[in-house]
Amino acid sequence: MKIRTLLFAGLTGLVLIGGVRMTVNAATDPNVIEAKSADENAFPHRGQLREIFAKLKQNFSEFREQTPLSKEQKGKIASILKANRQEIKAQLTEGAQARRALDASVEQSSADSPASQTAAERIGESAEKRALLIARLSTEIKPILTPEQAKRLKGAKEEIQSSVDDFLNSLAN
Repeated sequence: MKIRTLLFAGLTGLVLIGGVRMTVNAATDPNVIEAKSADENAFPHRGQLREIFAKLKQNFSEFREQTPLSKEQKGKIASILKANRQEIKAQLTEGAQARRALDASVEQSSADSPASQTAAERIGESAEKRALLIARLSTEIKPILTPEQAKRLKGAKEEIQSSVDDFLNSLAN
């Protein structure tokens, strides 16, 4: 269960670094998105975002079903994650604190204030660290997978990234 949660959180973080901030809970509970904004006009792309999370969850479930890990693979991956647990927790905490600091700064002053700029830079630094951590963990985990498992994981990741790209492009239009 912990491996699934960490891999799901890692994959979610990786594909959503482009600026969409949602919790992993939103992927499993669409009401979380609704609770954030009861006014449809406040976030008109909510349905599209919900679809991305649904696809993310579906792809992850399909990957698990179609590409089961052996007991040995699970053990090796668990060891990697356990060895990096403190760094993973620290990174998740740092990212959450950076997002909260920006929210607080914008609420107290404005998005253009020096404090908001500094807080936004902290988010960027945190995202950079998260991306590098995920890349490092991926390079440790990838050799554990069979070529077929690695191929399926790559395909699922590309499909999710494509959905996120489409969503972000729709926001720009």
